[in-house]
Amino acid sequence: MLSSNEKSSEKNSEKSNTDLHILVFSKTQGFRHESIADGNRMLQSLGSENHWTMTFSENADHFNGNLDQYDVVVFNNTLGDIFTPQQRSQFRSWLENGGGFLGIHSAVDTESKWAWYHDTVLAGARFIGHPDGEQVADLIIEEGKYGFLSHVGQPSERWRFFDEWYFWDVDLRQAPNVEVIARLDRTSYPTSVQPADSDHPVIFTNRVKEGRVYYTNQGHRGDTFRDSAFIEQIRKAVLWLHRGSE
Repeated sequence: MLSSNEKSSEKNSEKSNTDLHILVFSKTQGFRHESIADGNRMLQSLGSENHWTMTFSENADHFNGNLDQYDVVVFNNTLGDIFTPQQRSQFRSWLENGGGFLGIHSAVDTESKWAWYHDTVLAGARFIGHPDGEQVADLIIEEGKYGFLSHVGQPSERWRFFDEWYFWDVDLRQAPNVEVIARLDRTSYPTSVQPADSDHPVIFTNRVKEGRVYYTNQGHRGDTFRDSAFIEQIRKAVLWLHRGSE
């Protein structure tokens, strides 16, 4: 474990990276999470603390050739079919040429028929259901290289968390560039609905050509965005997404 002094030094060093311009996008079609407002407030506060330039929008016109001004794009609980073919193409070009993409919760239930987004960006993850409502469950930390969850614990340690956990029907670990940050322990919560595969990554990173991807299944509940450990995870993720080839 890092000492408190080491953690403070690491955090202060990262905070010097202040030249970020971030687009937080929360357009939905159909169901809309009430927690979107909580997520936007959290990201606004995080941006202010770190001197980032934040843009919040539900207008997909931002994806009409205007993405080069952004270092990171966040899908804050986006849902449904929300882009035109041209906007899809622009997002793909931006990401493949070095953009950083952060997907929160139902970002994985967005553009379900867009093969590149789900099969390449999200490593095959598609929403197919979730357990009975919201559940307190154990996340098992796996990744230690970049320390996204070092403030929570070390690899193999557990993070008890209350949220809604999505299922997918693919093995995300088969994707060549995926690194699992944490997986869900399905034995840690009661449910009548379980996919056959017991392996369940819920936080992971990916690389798409020159671009970087960070996805967390957390974010269904408003209080998730007031959880200090979750907020620190997002701060670290944004900085990693911005660091190009590092």
